Amino acid sequence: MSQSDFLFKEALDLLKDGAYEQAIMKFNELQNSGLQDSVLSEEDFYIARGSAYLSNEEVDRSREDFENALKLNSSSAEACMGLAKSFILEGLNKEAKVMFEWAAKNEPENKAAIEHLEKINEILGYDLDHNSLSNNEKILDEENSFNSLFEKAYQLFIEKDYDRSLENLDELQAKFEEDVNILRGNIYLAKDDLENSKIYFEKALEVNNRSFAAYNGLATIYKLRGMLNDAKVMYECALGLNPENSVAGLGLTEINRELGVPIFHTAINIITDSRLSAVLNEKLNDAYKLFQNKEYQKSLSIVENVLEENSVKALKTVAASVNNFAGFNLLALDKYSDAQKKFEEALNQNPNSSQACAGLAELLFIDGKFKESKTMYEWALKNNQTNHFAKSGLGKVNEELGFSVDHSTLDLGIPEEIDKEFTDLLTKAYELFTDKKYSETIELINEAEELLVKFKYDNDLTKPLSSLYNFRGFNYLALQKLDEAEKSYEKALKINPKSSQACAGLGEILFLTSKDKDAKRMYEYAVSYEPRNQFAISGLAKVNKSLGLSENDNTLIPNDRKGITERIGNLIEDAYDNYNKKSYENAIEKLTEAEKLVEDNFDSQENFETLTRVNNFLGFNYLGVDNSSKAKECFTKALQSDSNSSQACAGLGEILYLEGKDEESKTMYEWAVKNNQNNNYALAGLAKVNKVLGKPENHNTLLETELN
Repeated sequence: MSQSDFLFKEALDLLKDGAYEQAIMKFNELQNSGLQDSVLSEEDFYIARGSAYLSNEEVDRSREDFENALKLNSSSAEACMGLAKSFILEGLNKEAKVMFEWAAKNEPENKAAIEHLEKINEILGYDLDHNSLSNNEKILDEENSFNSLFEKAYQLFIEKDYDRSLENLDELQAKFEEDVNILRGNIYLAKDDLENSKIYFEKALEVNNRSFAAYNGLATIYKLRGMLNDAKVMYECALGLNPENSVAGLGLTEINRELGVPIFHTAINIITDSRLSAVLNEKLNDAYKLFQNKEYQKSLSIVENVLEENSVKALKTVAASVNNFAGFNLLALDKYSDAQKKFEEALNQNPNSSQACAGLAELLFIDGKFKESKTMYEWALKNNQTNHFAKSGLGKVNEELGFSVDHSTLDLGIPEEIDKEFTDLLTKAYELFTDKKYSETIELINEAEELLVKFKYDNDLTKPLSSLYNFRGFNYLALQKLDEAEKSYEKALKINPKSSQACAGLGEILFLTSKDKDAKRMYEYAVSYEPRNQFAISGLAKVNKSLGLSENDNTLIPNDRKGITERIGNLIEDAYDNYNKKSYENAIEKLTEAEKLVEDNFDSQENFETLTRVNNFLGFNYLGVDNSSKAKECFTKALQSDSNSSQACAGLGEILYLEGKDEESKTMYEWAVKNNQNNNYALAGLAKVNKVLGKPENHNTLLETELN
């Protein structure tokens, strides 16, 4: 045996024994000494070392070796499988599927390739034997025929010519049952024909019970009907079939919020890894099912047991995933300090863990540290754009800080070469801005702009530049340098004509210079481009007040919706009159009608504030007629719309007080005061319950914690 062959054998033995780093050192020694006197091919060398890198979780290096092997032999099934496994470690399941398909195509008898392809197909919701690389010409012809007919039907659907679209689908029905039923379901959904829509989504499931698109459709129907628990089940089914399904992921977080369960519920994907034993994988699946069923303590016990296994400890990314799983269980159990330790341990094991960043962000949000929470949520999304829990979390913390829902200081499409330098500059700038050091902030913004302008490659820098100009504008606005602020906003609008922040900034400048009508128009555009831009909403309200108009008057809203908005406002005003006259039943009638008009005509982004207000008011009217159960229902709905609603907390506090639950009542009144220290109803309620409990009238454990 030659020296090279001896080194190769040593390396393979080390690899089999799990001594990955030593194996890599031997492979590198072998490469340095050369392969001339060896029977070993260069392709075999790259595949073997790539496997060692992969086992040691050095994904970039493993991928490079497998790619080198493919350059030497484009038909290498082993190299394709190695690349696929490296993709899986990075969460790139679709890319992994393609490589497993090539492995199975290159070696049809390769059982390992076929088994891996079946497994990834199951995860992604395909038939087990699905292979998009099939060269069957008949299938290809059928697909081309389908595409032509389907696209025609779909185009008619987009053009809202629903009847002709349905006619075109008849021709496809027999051959392409599932896809046609899905499109029919979506068309009927668009026509608000929920009964027929449901029929066709269910038919699609009869053809393919793993159709995540059908589950998404049914979830939408149930949501529109107010059947939130049923919608939740459907979204969970869709995510179980395709964890990367953004429609289901975002839909589920919204449903969870409305149901009052943790919004990270079912945010955890099933953790399985081919490098773990079947027993451990089965344990993790059992723990996941318990998590789904809200049996968090039982789930945690299993997860903690798995974490003690040496095979888990040896695999950093797997250990990080399991620690994250433990962290979310602890989060659900309100054991925040323990959850923090788990997420931090996960980050130590995998510095790019999106779930760990998201978990820490949620803890910071709960602690009221919104600025720090925003940063962590941004990193979570930067590490994984499909992390729906992180998307939802970033949206809520942005609302608290007054930014647009999708605002991110990190996700600006910065070229990789300057990403770190740019991100560091912008992060420091936002810290200074928060501390009201506006001049220093502008200096860093100018540095960041200069860095972008110097970058000569053909990248689309519209988003980062627009964000920088708007950010600079708000700093100049804070310094009362209106001319400079105006120039900044105009530069932002020039490259992004639909920038809500730029329109709102210009609206503020026009308002400050007493050009109210022009200011109103700019604020209206800002709201139309981003319905939850709080700066724009409050700006429009103040300029409308200055013009003698109702606060929400918006000339850009279509006349029919404008009439509905006015009708809602009139109903609420009438309800206030009735409430003041203690005519509670009449007030309830008016508010119920207003609530229905809001829900029927405005989406969740537009209606959450009005619904919160209406439900709170309804709750107090139901209290007026001694209907505590209905009042409780209304206050709970208000909290689902706005978790920080002071009035909703106060209403629930009153109900608990009437039920004799003084300690629980005190807690709700304390939250009401914490959320709004000028809420006189809450202050009076807290005083009376404190008196019953023998405490000082203004005693509030939440404010004490804050002071400490």
